[in-house]
Amino acid sequence: MAGQSAISAAAAPLGLRLMRARCKLSRNAGVSLSSFAHSDAAVIAEERPRRWSIRGLVESNIIGCSDDAATTRQLLAADVQLRLGIQQERLSGFEQSVRDYAIVAGNTDVPKQLKSLVRLHESTRQLVGQMLATEAASSVNAQRLASGVFDETMCRHGKSVETLADVIIQVRQMELRLPHILRRDFMNVDLLDDELISTFLHARLMIHLLCEHYVSMSKGKGTGVVTLNADVRDVVDDALTESKHVADANLGVPIEFAIEQWGDLEAPPIIRSWLHHALVEVSKNAMMANYERWIQQPQSKHPESVPPGLHVIVDKTCADVLRIQVKDQGNGLTDEAEAFGFARSSSQERWSRINEQRSYAAVRQPLGSLGVGLPLSRLMMRIFGGDLTLSNHERNASMESGCTATLELCCDDSFRAQDHCKLIKSH
Repeated sequence: MAGQSAISAAAAPLGLRLMRARCKLSRNAGVSLSSFAHSDAAVIAEERPRRWSIRGLVESNIIGCSDDAATTRQLLAADVQLRLGIQQERLSGFEQSVRDYAIVAGNTDVPKQLKSLVRLHESTRQLVGQMLATEAASSVNAQRLASGVFDETMCRHGKSVETLADVIIQVRQMELRLPHILRRDFMNVDLLDDELISTFLHARLMIHLLCEHYVSMSKGKGTGVVTLNADVRDVVDDALTESKHVADANLGVPIEFAIEQWGDLEAPPIIRSWLHHALVEVSKNAMMANYERWIQQPQSKHPESVPPGLHVIVDKTCADVLRIQVKDQGNGLTDEAEAFGFARSSSQERWSRINEQRSYAAVRQPLGSLGVGLPLSRLMMRIFGGDLTLSNHERNASMESGCTATLELCCDDSFRAQDHCKLIKSH
């Protein structure tokens, strides 16, 4: 009988199948999709992740055998475990929605990486839970145990953003294969809204940050991931030098840059790894823009011709915010939403780590790949009150027209991390 029901369902008229599928998807869209984006309240109503501030991270005492250190260590581990559990629930809801959508699309090829992501978060959450249970039973070597678990968590989730990007790309392709009549009927079902993606990335960044903070402190860095009194110009120079090497390795020509500093106010405490990442991403894009515009010009064929450089301004004149502007001389910005769209890379060839290793290139990453760098960088800036924006600038006496990427860092170190930061803010 079950087999006959399946056959009759498959043989039902298209209109009837559309009606059944639409009802099911509409029900799931109201539950699964919203739970993915807002499961802090829907899944774990009594518990919410701690809202850390940069000052709170600096002042956290998690090293040693004192009661205060043990309490803070347990608090941090419990927060990581809670965030992993919320992520697991979000991903489970998303996976079910994708499966239901695939049925409507007549597609049985549901991304396998999605199930792997769910299992990854479940197993890591259990790992952190075991650590908490072990520490509760005995405090011997608790610091070393916690450091090992947090280091393992970072390793396990090192590629989770790239994995999600693969999943998003496959789901988009699945939606495109949906018959036109179905797409028209299911316009209200949006599997891939910006909030869904940015919520995942936000939690992923915070989990990694807390783990990195503990591991850094356990290795002797008193302020963990936070750098006090940083030489911002030095940070900028390091990041752009890395981008220059990447451009040279990929394009066969280095793109120069010049740094100018305005003002001399003290720099706020920064998360150097996040600022470095964001600077590398925007400067790689800026160098590529300069190259693309230069290669279109007849003078680029001259043996002594080189692409124009970048102009970088470190603005320390404001007490409330530190601004870093990276100005290129490319063709300019056409669509900010597209630029910050997750997994929407314009790169024609996806980067392969294996091919990169075989070529013995002494760089970490290419100029273009999956399209995760800019949206991730924007979230890194926004979590503690900063921002990353793109805008066009006009030609002036010293440089051609192009695009300006502006990174802002909030100087208020008591600013508590946002519960959720969107990729694209509504205006």
